[in-house]
Amino acid sequence: MKVFVIHDNKGKIRGVVTSLMDNVGVKAARGMKVHTMEKEDLESAERRRYVIDLHKNFKVETTSGKSRVVQRPRKKS
Repeated sequence: MKVFVIHDNKGKIRGVVTSLMDNVGVKAARGMKVHTMEKEDLESAERRRYVIDLHKNFKVETTSGKSRVVQRPRKKS
């Protein structure tokens, strides 16, 4: 499964698109970027949980032109 993570310049995830087809792409809106990654195929309910988890707990880090999805630091209470 392909996962397209749409994020802003600060790395905050603004959207996630998943596709089971290989010949699909996503174009980001102005001011946004797209990080593409491969993931094992998930059932519908698991895919929904995965996307929610990405939004809540992860961000996109860009270093030296490469981007990767990393876990956000926990907020101290």
